[in-house]
Amino acid sequence: MRTLFKVTAFILLLSLLMGCAASNYDIGRDHAQKEEYDAAIGAFRKALEEKPDDPAVLRELGIVYYRQVNFDEAMPLLLRAFLKDSTDGRTLFYLGTAYEIQNDFRHAIDIYRRYTQVSRLDGIRSQIEARLTRLVRDRLDREIKAVLAQEEALSLPSSLDSTVAVLYFENLSTRENLDPLQKGIAEMLITDLTKVRRLKVVERLRLQKLLDEMGLGETGLVDEATAPRVGLLLGAANLIKGAFVDVGEMNVRLDAGLILMGEAEPVGMDHVEGELGRLFQLEKDLVFGIVDGMGITLSQEERDAIEIIPTENLLAFMAYAR
Repeated sequence: MRTLFKVTAFILLLSLLMGCAASNYDIGRDHAQKEEYDAAIGAFRKALEEKPDDPAVLRELGIVYYRQVNFDEAMPLLLRAFLKDSTDGRTLFYLGTAYEIQNDFRHAIDIYRRYTQVSRLDGIRSQIEARLTRLVRDRLDREIKAVLAQEEALSLPSSLDSTVAVLYFENLSTRENLDPLQKGIAEMLITDLTKVRRLKVVERLRLQKLLDEMGLGETGLVDEATAPRVGLLLGAANLIKGAFVDVGEMNVRLDAGLILMGEAEPVGMDHVEGELGRLFQLEKDLVFGIVDGMGITLSQEERDAIEIIPTENLLAFMAYAR
């Protein structure tokens, strides 16, 4: 009996010691925190042999290579971690910033837009959202500044300072089924801006005809190289250029920038975000932001007219836009 008791105690002690032994993953994390990256890689590689599909191990090994600026090794690992768990904030952050560092801003936006899948309790969520905001705004800001730089070669009559043209929005999401919103959102903005007495808004059909003649009719997209010419040919002293991106499964974000021809800097940069089902209200909020950026004070009558939502049927609107 005494021998059996000793054997049992020995087995329990051995199990306890084995349970207390640090895992290769924990050893790797410890080395990584101390910036002992070669040792961390060795430990994480061993952990990966034990659990080849563990997203946490894939992520941490990818982060170590990221910190060594070895993106050839980091990117495949971070992508595998992302495919295993697209809700992990650390994976989204490092994968997105890796794309940024390599100037692949389109893929960075695609990764960051998933921040809504990250738990609200995860502190990194706000950092991802902030990077998405900066990327989208930087993209629009660069395009708008390029337009303004080229505008010096053009001249518009001062009498056109109240004329505005709304360019088609760019779809920065990965959902091609949202492409109709490129023209649909522009159409809504045109409709609402015509209710502002101080503005003379270029009709969408006129814009489309010009784009057709310029060979841009199929996509309807105007880049920084052609925007000044479009503004000049339309007789518009002000251009509104925007983009939208899906954030999470149900939400959409609209960004717009106002180009005032003759100004040195873009003004009226604004964005709104919410459920795709609330697209019509989001567009109203964007209109008010744009008008405010133009320094226009709306009368109550104008504000009430803009706030009218003619339909709540998103599917019908998508079909119309298409």
